[in-house]
Amino acid sequence: LNQNGKIDRKLLPPPSFLLLTDNINHNLPRNTLEQKLQNIFSQALHIESPHVEVPFGQLGGTSLDAIFVLTLIRQQICNKVDISLLFTNPSIRQLAQAIEPILAFEELQDIASTVNEIHETNVRL
Repeated sequence: LNQNGKIDRKLLPPPSFLLLTDNINHNLPRNTLEQKLQNIFSQALHIESPHVEVPFGQLGGTSLDAIFVLTLIRQQICNKVDISLLFTNPSIRQLAQAIEPILAFEELQDIASTVNEIHETNVRL
């Protein structure tokens, strides 16, 4: 402090920008699913590159925005996602982690259907 009781800025250490860099890296999507969700949140909330770890409500999302986000997710990613998944996993990163098992299960079902079709075709031959 200086003689007036204020902070003497000349005596403060230089700022560390490493912390800012770390925060920027945490905002980057880790995978394609997070990128798709970030694009959806961006479109619905009119925010350029919303932070992937900030909850939907803190980004300014309303209940109408949630319905819009859900509609876009069902159109672009997975039609088996429901509104409760968004509210229990409010950030982009959490939502992506919750959707991944659903997508994996759908992929397994597709593979099983393909195998069954091949098997039925071979049986007929």
